[in-house]
Amino acid sequence: MEPGDKASLRVLVQNNKKEPIFSLTLVSNRPYEAALQEAIGLGQRRLKNEAQAVRVEIRDEDAQSSKPLVVLTRDDVPHIDHRVQKSRLWHILQRILKR
Repeated sequence: MEPGDKASLRVLVQNNKKEPIFSLTLVSNRPYEAALQEAIGLGQRRLKNEAQAVRVEIRDEDAQSSKPLVVLTRDDVPHIDHRVQKSRLWHILQRILKR
């Protein structure tokens, strides 16, 4: 990618039958790797927030290949244990209050 070029990536969110339920095109002037990381983050948020979403494909819009660059599933989305997070916050808060 030359300076001044735009990265154009398609984020395709699919249900369990691989039918598209959401699609967007991310166009960025940032370096290609940064744009790809941003697209991956968008895909992970869609998997987390959309009840029907089970798979996300990220494709290069300019490439002739029909093969996706990245395929994400619900297994790829980091799981957050809110009990652990609450416990850590509680300890931090206790330390602040003791000062």
